[in-house]
Amino acid sequence: MAVYTSDLHNFHKALSKAGVVFPATKGEILKALGDARIQVDFDSFIRAAGNVERMPVESYPNAAAFYNSYIASGFEALKKTIGY
Repeated sequence: MAVYTSDLHNFHKALSKAGVVFPATKGEILKALGDARIQVDFDSFIRAAGNVERMPVESYPNAAAFYNSYIASGFEALKKTIGY
């Protein structure tokens, strides 16, 4: 079975295309992303903003802080899904 590994890359492309620059607030990022959709599996797409909405931090001084929060919130969502 193949594993799709480009979802983070696709999310980064959506941020870049939306013109997101740091520092930025969660609200600014959500507004910039709008209804952009990203591919997260071979046949599955989601709203890019959905990933940002679940992130608990409201302000990001730089891209590193943003991606740390993005990845951490993804792990938290996964833990909830599998009941960990």
